[in-house]
Amino acid sequence: VTFTYERASEREDGTTLPLEEIKLTRLFCDGKWIAQEAGADGDISAMLTSGTHDCFATHVDTNNLESKPSNSVTRIVEP
Repeated sequence: VTFTYERASEREDGTTLPLEEIKLTRLFCDGKWIAQEAGADGDISAMLTSGTHDCFATHVDTNNLESKPSNSVTRIVEP
């Protein structure tokens, strides 16, 4: 499953998060960290089992500070 996103512009503490400082993007579904990839190119893919999944993404910067979570989305994966 591929998720498309707009990159975060703030860290969790509210400070500005420039694109060049984003080290990686993480994807969480159903409360678990399930995927990550370098940078913030606008999409991230993950293998999901059949069923309904609530997911959100975060970015991690070069100082290992995390952004606020994105809006949560629900994905339904057919068997």
